[in-house]
Amino acid sequence: MQVRVLDESGEVIWSQGKKSGMTFLSHREDGTIDKIIAALESALAEARNESLCPISELSAPC
Repeated sequence: MQVRVLDESGEVIWSQGKKSGMTFLSHREDGTIDKIIAALESALAEARNESLCPISELSAPC
């Protein structure tokens, strides 16, 4: 499985897979890495919430 973070224009700005990943030194320097971390934390929280929802044919947001 691979995780990718895209910017507003759809360009990959960070990715991580089982064997390799991609990031830029400039992202640490300009604060972009903090935005990437926040986006990943938000996505993880959403995935955790989804995992707690009952599975039904009428799948609706929890």
